Amino acid sequence: MVERKLKRGAEWQTMKAIEKGRLNGWQRIGVVASVLWAIGGAFWGFNIGYHEGGDVDRDFEVCRAGTQYRYQHQGTPRYTTDDLIKDLGKCQSEYARANKEATSTGSLYAVLLALLPIPLGWLAVYKFIALLRWIREGFTA
Repeated sequence: MVERKLKRGAEWQTMKAIEKGRLNGWQRIGVVASVLWAIGGAFWGFNIGYHEGGDVDRDFEVCRAGTQYRYQHQGTPRYTTDDLIKDLGKCQSEYARANKEATSTGSLYAVLLALLPIPLGWLAVYKFIALLRWIREGFTA
């Protein structure tokens, strides 16, 4: 019974230290790791989300190259400069639409991969520590 009161007292002091802004070394490492994960996870998530639907830039280059090839190797009927400009405009508008969609998907992935793992990681670490303490308490009882 006395041991429980001491543990509760120690936990109470730990909570008081956290409220005052005093973190122990492991908690500080956790905060730094969380910030680094948020930054890296955002870049990683955006990259995954942006390229999920395919390579937007490569698709634009293929469209543009095909249009220019048709202009340079004209057959019948004659492919005019106006046709070239019109087809390049189609390529550009398709690229803008695909890029907007890819950016939107990338932004969603960035937010999810940057922020969601952090509270889950903290929860997992605290639960793991609680499990280790419970196991250790079983050996001392």
